[in-house]
Amino acid sequence: MDLLSVVSERLSLPRHHIGCLSKTRVVCIVSHDWLKHLNHGKVPSLQGLDVLGQAEAEQYLAASCIKLSKPWRKITIKVITKTQERVASLRDGPLYPTSVAKSVFEHLSNVSQENVRNIWLDSYKKYRGSRLLADKAATECFSSLLKQYMWRFKPNVYIDLENPSSTPGNGDTERDDNLSDPNVHQIIVLLESSEHMFLIQPFIPFTLCNIISYSPAILNSSHMLTLFLLYQILQTMRTFHEKGLSVGDIEMHNILLDSKFWLYVTVPQIHSLRSSYLRDSRQENVVEATSEPETKGSVSKSSTFASSLSEKLLGSSTPKLERGKKNGSKKSKQYDSPGCDEPQTSGLHQLSSLHSPIDQLGPSLSPEGERYWTEACMFLTSCQYRQYELTDLPRIIEDWTNRKITNFKYLMILNHLGGRKMGDPNNHPVLPWIMDFTSPHGGFRDLSMSKFRLNKGDSQLDFTYNMMPALSDDGDQVPHHVSDVLSDITYYVYKARRTSKTILCAHVRTKWVPHEYPSSLQRLQEWTPDECIPEFYTDPTLFTSIHEDLPDLEIPNWSSSTRDFIIKHISALESEKVSEDLHHWIDLTFGYKLSGTASVKAKNVYLQLVDQHRSMSNHGVMQLFSQPHPHRLSLAAVFQEHPPKVSRNIIQSQMMIGQGFFQDPSEAGLHEPSSMGSFDMLDQLRPEAASIQLPRDFCPHAELDYMEAQLAFCNRTLQQMSDTCKTQEPGATDTELPCIVSEDMVRFSCLMCEMFLSSRLRMKDSYVSLTQRYDRVMQLAASDVSELPRPLHKAVHNLLHRVQKKPHPFHQGESTFKFPSVDKNGLPPPTPALLLQSYTGLLPFPSYFSELYKCLCQLKQKDNEANNIQFSNKLQSEKASLLKHKEREKVPVLEQFLLKYQGKLGKEGLELLLPYIEELFQQETTTVQAAWSFFGVVSKELGPLETAKRFLPYLTSLYTGENSTAKHVKLYHRNFLMQLMVRLGLKTFLSNFSTLLVEAVAGYKDFPLPSKYYQEELIEEMQREAELSERTAVWSEGTNQKSDNVTTTNGLSGEVYPDDESSQSWDVGRDENTQGDVDDIEEEFPDNILLNEDDCGTEDSKKKLSTDSVSIGQVSNLSDESGDGESNGLGIDTCDRASVNNIYNIIDRAREGREKTSSTTESDAWSVGENVEDNAPVFESFSPILDTDDVPNGSKFDSGNGEDSIDSTYDRQQDDDESDQTDLTIDVSDQMVRSETEDILANLSVSSPAEIINIRDISSESVKWLSHKLGPVLTAKFLSRNLVRMLALCYLGLEQLDEYTDQDHKDLQSSRLVTGDSHALKVLDCLAYVAVLYGEHVILVQYLPTIVDMVAVAQRRLTQRSESGLFGGVVLLRYIIPYLSVKSLMDNLDDTIVMDSLLPVIKLVTSPTITFPGGIRARSILCHKVIDVLYVIGLRLGLEMTRKHLSSSMLKLFEAFAVIHGNSSSPPNGQIYKSGSLSPPGISLGGSETSEDSYLNIKMDPSSHEYKIGTPISMSGFSGYMSKHSKKAPSNKFHSLTSLGAIDDKDDVVDFKPSTKEGGLQELAAVFTPELALAAYIPLCRIFGSIHMEEHLPNDDLIRQLCSQQDTVMDQMTEMQENTADTKSASEGVECDDTSVTGAIGSNVQMIGNRIQLSHEVRETSPELNQFGRGYRASGILRIHPDELRCEEMDYSKQRHLRGNWLAYWEHELGLHERDTIFNFKQIKLQTFQGHTNSIRSLFVMDNENCFISASKDKTVKLWSLTSSGDGSGKMSFQWSYNQHKKSVFSVAYLDSVRQVASCDSSVHIWDPFIGGNIVQLESSKYAPVVALTALPAPSTLVVTATTEATLRFLDLRVSKYAHEFKCSVGSTGLIRCLTVSNDGSWVAVGFSTGVISLLDVNSGILMGSWKAHDGEILQIKAYSKNMLVSSSFDQTMKVWNIEDGRELCALKGLSEPVHCVCFYKNQVLSATTANRIGVHTSVDDSASFTSTKLRSDTFKGVLTSMATLPLNRSLLLGADNGSIRLLC
Repeated sequence: MDLLSVVSERLSLPRHHIGCLSKTRVVCIVSHDWLKHLNHGKVPSLQGLDVLGQAEAEQYLAASCIKLSKPWRKITIKVITKTQERVASLRDGPLYPTSVAKSVFEHLSNVSQENVRNIWLDSYKKYRGSRLLADKAATECFSSLLKQYMWRFKPNVYIDLENPSSTPGNGDTERDDNLSDPNVHQIIVLLESSEHMFLIQPFIPFTLCNIISYSPAILNSSHMLTLFLLYQILQTMRTFHEKGLSVGDIEMHNILLDSKFWLYVTVPQIHSLRSSYLRDSRQENVVEATSEPETKGSVSKSSTFASSLSEKLLGSSTPKLERGKKNGSKKSKQYDSPGCDEPQTSGLHQLSSLHSPIDQLGPSLSPEGERYWTEACMFLTSCQYRQYELTDLPRIIEDWTNRKITNFKYLMILNHLGGRKMGDPNNHPVLPWIMDFTSPHGGFRDLSMSKFRLNKGDSQLDFTYNMMPALSDDGDQVPHHVSDVLSDITYYVYKARRTSKTILCAHVRTKWVPHEYPSSLQRLQEWTPDECIPEFYTDPTLFTSIHEDLPDLEIPNWSSSTRDFIIKHISALESEKVSEDLHHWIDLTFGYKLSGTASVKAKNVYLQLVDQHRSMSNHGVMQLFSQPHPHRLSLAAVFQEHPPKVSRNIIQSQMMIGQGFFQDPSEAGLHEPSSMGSFDMLDQLRPEAASIQLPRDFCPHAELDYMEAQLAFCNRTLQQMSDTCKTQEPGATDTELPCIVSEDMVRFSCLMCEMFLSSRLRMKDSYVSLTQRYDRVMQLAASDVSELPRPLHKAVHNLLHRVQKKPHPFHQGESTFKFPSVDKNGLPPPTPALLLQSYTGLLPFPSYFSELYKCLCQLKQKDNEANNIQFSNKLQSEKASLLKHKEREKVPVLEQFLLKYQGKLGKEGLELLLPYIEELFQQETTTVQAAWSFFGVVSKELGPLETAKRFLPYLTSLYTGENSTAKHVKLYHRNFLMQLMVRLGLKTFLSNFSTLLVEAVAGYKDFPLPSKYYQEELIEEMQREAELSERTAVWSEGTNQKSDNVTTTNGLSGEVYPDDESSQSWDVGRDENTQGDVDDIEEEFPDNILLNEDDCGTEDSKKKLSTDSVSIGQVSNLSDESGDGESNGLGIDTCDRASVNNIYNIIDRAREGREKTSSTTESDAWSVGENVEDNAPVFESFSPILDTDDVPNGSKFDSGNGEDSIDSTYDRQQDDDESDQTDLTIDVSDQMVRSETEDILANLSVSSPAEIINIRDISSESVKWLSHKLGPVLTAKFLSRNLVRMLALCYLGLEQLDEYTDQDHKDLQSSRLVTGDSHALKVLDCLAYVAVLYGEHVILVQYLPTIVDMVAVAQRRLTQRSESGLFGGVVLLRYIIPYLSVKSLMDNLDDTIVMDSLLPVIKLVTSPTITFPGGIRARSILCHKVIDVLYVIGLRLGLEMTRKHLSSSMLKLFEAFAVIHGNSSSPPNGQIYKSGSLSPPGISLGGSETSEDSYLNIKMDPSSHEYKIGTPISMSGFSGYMSKHSKKAPSNKFHSLTSLGAIDDKDDVVDFKPSTKEGGLQELAAVFTPELALAAYIPLCRIFGSIHMEEHLPNDDLIRQLCSQQDTVMDQMTEMQENTADTKSASEGVECDDTSVTGAIGSNVQMIGNRIQLSHEVRETSPELNQFGRGYRASGILRIHPDELRCEEMDYSKQRHLRGNWLAYWEHELGLHERDTIFNFKQIKLQTFQGHTNSIRSLFVMDNENCFISASKDKTVKLWSLTSSGDGSGKMSFQWSYNQHKKSVFSVAYLDSVRQVASCDSSVHIWDPFIGGNIVQLESSKYAPVVALTALPAPSTLVVTATTEATLRFLDLRVSKYAHEFKCSVGSTGLIRCLTVSNDGSWVAVGFSTGVISLLDVNSGILMGSWKAHDGEILQIKAYSKNMLVSSSFDQTMKVWNIEDGRELCALKGLSEPVHCVCFYKNQVLSATTANRIGVHTSVDDSASFTSTKLRSDTFKGVLTSMATLPLNRSLLLGADNGSIRLLC
């Protein structure tokens, strides 16, 4: 029975779910349920299990398929056959003391003891003799030993297949969750039958060999990763030795790696197990197979080329089979067909069987094409190509060139050796397309060019190679020509006819479109840029379609059938035309044209080979040959084995054939005399006197040359070893038993070298003996170790060169290894424990490796525990809860390590942790916690570029997710946003997060609020869970519930929760096994989100604060008034940390931020470090960026929901400042969740939604804070512009137009509130805040034009989106009126406000020909919004001005009533609604018209003493009609400013009918009702006056009649409510109008003579009489206080209001299109900075562009704030000055990674800009004077200084000392004038006074190049990109250079003076000269245009000496020789 059948039968797995990896290992696809049964000790039956289809199973079994869909997963099964052979028993106990010393004393003590023991043993052997004790050793059968071996690794489950009922579910050993061997390939289940043992192990897709072969950049770019892999191997060896075992033959193929670079060693290795313990030299050579999908075996050695050469020359025909037997001594590794059990011949034997020269064909064979096809099919189906090794290549190449194997077989062997596997879509074997199928014998392809090149063309390949890197913004695009030789998409298109639609839709195109697949083979060949697959040469069924709608693939018309085509196709492959050019295709696909200049010349640069990718892969392109491949001999050369026949004389002695000259009779026949021409044996001359006539083209040494070339190819490419490496050392007579430890250390040494010598050892056997491995490594590494990394040199020397090799006592040809007892350094023989010691120094492991290893082991332990939970019998909800907590427990483990070693890891060290951190970022349950805990320290170590590359997708997904929780509040707080700005850069932050932040302001990201009865609902749910789990309810300790109270039990821990609504807290005395106190509550309310004023001030409530802070980091609640705070080491201030861990702190910070904003603030504008760094308090003492009067006190912006909505919540809690900051190992599941839940349940029942601070509140405060920091230009571009857009989206969708009746939002003022108003509240608040901050020009220039644009868009096309724009525009217009001054309002009233905004909207709502997408509801609400605008404007203008400017709008609005109701009381067109009502059907007005209905009930507002006419009705009756007639429109709940969730204008009207007059009239009739008439008439009467209305309103009588009718209806409704719902109205807070009408006029009206007088009987207790019914409870438009008509904040502080030059600059930037990237220098003076008294030498602008540093000749360095103030003529003073320099300061640099400044005056000063203190002054006579300095980009902590000695010194600011020094010149180059560093910090360029430029590698100090760049002295040099730099000189030239070869790319033209200042803006070059000229080159090529501007004297005074750019604000800082600095744009 074959292997697959055994596994399928014994383990109940479908056979097609199993794939063969080797002869003893298979890979299987199993379901979760199957594994769960095994984990419980049961082998499931095949019936009832889920089964995959054949095609899907093949797809999953492919090696490149890593991720499987649920519930499927991959496992590997190791099958070991049990035998009874006798082997030595296992050793008990450790092989040596394996403990690692913890101190130097302990280490020295251990070393001395070990040396004494080893010396004593040597003496004992010397004097007692060395005797082998082999016969005395205890032995046992192999099966028993194997079981003992397995048991030492603690398999999780053991199952006896012969007696499963007696098998314990968790094995004989106690099963625990402890992962004792984290680096050993885990044995999930061990199954034993009578014949086999089955080891179920996880599938790990990568091996160390994969990494080295397909992703070599991973190890080459990181020494730390290499060292950590070696560290893990040593730890694994130590684990084996501790168990008394050998680690075995560990090689790169059987060392597994997961995606996080965690290493696993496979167990057991049967070959190693037997060879280590089997004493018989005749042991069976059983080879261990690994989890690598295609493991290569060893093959017998082929004969040398010398014998082959003599064979051809002497004519020997010794059968190759015999030679193979004679020269080969090993058995080959056997691969077979899918069964993997049929015996195979050795590699050489198989080669002999494949030899079938054409001249040996007999007539009995089938025709040639048929034979080719038959052999190819057999070759594929039997998997014969699998058995070949890389060492067989010399013989294979020889056989192919001599035409002894076919082209097809040779190409398949090359595919196999290149790692390609049949059936793998990403790594399938490839064969060339050889023809275009126009003719069976013509149309052959040019094989010297790749198919990709033939398909795409040279021009496109040149563009990809040359232009794509220049066009990429980040420069990450690598020059290449070809992306892949065969993509998975192409593979599935090839096999589309035989592949299911599900798979095709998953890989090719999601939508099934049959006609898009090529219909014919000829079309397919023309379409694809990829190569062919073997099936097109062997499989006729590939053309037949299994799909009804996809026809068969058409074959060429010269073929009669698919079989006929296949035969002709493979015959063409074997044709002479293809054979003579096939070596060119091999060079392109597997050979030397894959790398170097040959690949560039052939346009064959593969992306996978040059992109230096760091992602792990187990497939890709592999280069087999580094030299041109030999061509295949022609047929004539093969058959002509002898010289041509010539006529020559011979003597008889030469005719003596019988004497043995011709040993082969067949060969002798060829040389008979008759065939040799005429001769005479007696009379002819001697042979040397005869002449030989050769043909003209015959070359006698051609074959010799060919053989020499072939031999040279093999020697250079394959690097064959000489036979001397196999010889044993002579004179070794004594034999010893092998030492397990020494052999393992030799294996480790060989593996260490093989990892980096793979390019030279790749062609060797995959599995060779240890002796052979050692010999080969020694031959390469003995003389030259330069290819090995430097950290390994010492270890290689000590381990390889000092080992003693002796013959093995039992195994012939093998050796034993032994190290000296004491080496010259006094160390004992090396052991893993000794190498792991940091004191030995053999391997330079960093000091943190031990802690790192422990930390990662803890994470692996968590994964193991989570895996056990998945297979447990717990409830699904319980599992989910436990799994969630297990994942969250990883965060504090990693955080503890990062806190301890931050600043010590470096980038390479941190990369070891990044896979684990990224995993936590990806998981929804840990993403928020990970972002806050890790982002600061990780981004500090990585730098902005790498941080954005790795974490930006995760960070943006945090904000774009649909399901927000209370934890997400932390992400919107300013502290976290500050970190994003600093660590990612301001540009990246604004581009990616500003829009997301604005979206949150609208409330779409708010977390949902539960009901006040949430506690009872929760308890009921938990009670149901407890009943399902059949657990008993028990009382919790410490509960105060009475015995008769109802209790419920937690399904996990048995906790009891009192079912008492009065209980406000849960039991605190719960055990550690708690479920986490209900995950739903923890997820929604983690951080005490509810504010309860009563609870916050007590000590008990303070103790209830969330302990989430303990698990995430330290808690500190420092005051944020000044921004001061101590750092906790994560790059986050303790105040930042507090805000995350407790929402109370966030709320306080938000409140204080508003107070601070309104009173003190933008002190954080000099927050260069934004208070995020270690010891970096805000620079407030000397940085009052924003004066205290910038934002007025008492601003309405102090609160989001009213004046005291936050301030009144609770007092600050100062006690949290004393929280413990050291204990990080807290059980998160036990404490964090519990305290959060208690806080929530304690506050929820007494809290209202208005008291809960949600995401919108925090984000709105953050937007206001950002508005201060960014300045007017960036605020307008990124904030206010998006806020206006977001305002429109607040009203998008019918659900946004639903009635809103929340009484808590007092700021909402409108005659009709809708849901959209609640979303728009914070948006309007932020917009108004920006207007207050920067003045009313923000309204005039940005807001009003936007409103006009919104209205204009709706006029052109009224869609759902443009309709929402109408709402947004009208609401914004109403909101901004109070913020306009009287002059501005009057200037813009007629044209902008009335004509362009109001009238068009009124025309739309009154038009009978337009139907609104939102239907009646939208039109009605929009009418009320228009009335609000008219009313507010009217109140602001007064009666006279209102009548003058708004009468037309009022008349237009009331015209619609005449259209609907006519000029009388009768409806238009005689239409009478039901019941005689004027209202449309469905609207019940109540009552009937009487004589009293014509009168109005006049009432007086008791508060304002104003007359009111009637009382409006509720919308209850009207809503039914509206809902019936409203149009349904699709709408998303969340509307994003980005494409997410947005409705396309093209799609948003699909469901709407076109506008018709009938539809418009129906909407008008439903909208312009008596209710609307009353709602409009009352406020408009107030602003216009009743007399004006009577005189100018044509239908005034109609309007009054409608109002009277509506008033009557409302009175009747009020009376009914009073009679039936007294208690109900009290509970609902509804106060009804109790005024009853008793007379014709009203009960409150008295007639006194001819005048009407109101009585004073109106009840003062009914203030709601002046409001619009129940639907208008939040209405306040009729109660607007006069103070609200004018925003006084606009007049409080005008310091930052835009005016003068600032206004001109702002308007110019605002008017530019986003794609307008040209730097247009207008010479607008924005600010003057005065403080220096001498020339400005250097300027440095911070990334946030709100501050800068200047250095001057006056010996000072000053810090300045960049804020908008004044009109451009003002002068600003510095914030702080550094005055400790003694000479002129000529250079300054700021190092972002350590937040320090370095300034230079020939000596370097390092100082802290945040505290203004000096750190160190590097002044010493031993240092040469410094002439220039620059800082390396983050995350580097180095400053490069140039000295007068032409050297570069690297100053490390962490220790304030010089780290190293590089010489940067060769010969006499003069003095250094300037230097620059590349953007990625990889190189530094130096400019000399002689015009020479030198380029140095920063990491190695290697001089990359030095060339003469200019004729004069170099003035300035700047890095343009990572591969280009720009230099300027006194010779008046400015040039661009390529740093790779020092080639001049172009010279920037147009300059007339020497350029001494160079800056960059995007891709443009800005230059400045001493003639005060600013030049702009649009690009860095010859076609760049140039503009020059002379600075005006009124703009800039003095001589320009320095320049810096503000790229985001598009402005320049210019320094002058008089000490002044000016900001110009």
